[in-house]
Amino acid sequence: MLLMILSQEGLPVPSNASKEWSGTIRDLRRKREKLEKKVKELVEEQVGVDKKDNDEEGRRSSGGAERKGQIERLLQKAERIERWLGENRPRVGRQGETVEKPIPYPCLPVPAV
Repeated sequence: MLLMILSQEGLPVPSNASKEWSGTIRDLRRKREKLEKKVKELVEEQVGVDKKDNDEEGRRSSGGAERKGQIERLLQKAERIERWLGENRPRVGRQGETVEKPIPYPCLPVPAV
């Protein structure tokens, strides 16, 4: 069962949501590389679909808008990780091992009261 908590806006958020944005420096680099690889795959897939659509007589919907949005979101996540990695150093614990660090969520504007 997935536990839910409420965010600042009052919307339910999975209780493990912060785990997506935490890990060791190595984990975060690996995550960034996976995101970049997925973007490359999506771009290659879209190029193939575009070529196929251009070869056919009638044009049909190829999901390009959805794919473009997905690519943009993945690039934003990769950029967020890259920026965080550039600003932070690995944190070493008492026993000399690298400790996980969370990437903080961007500050949300506080609504005027």
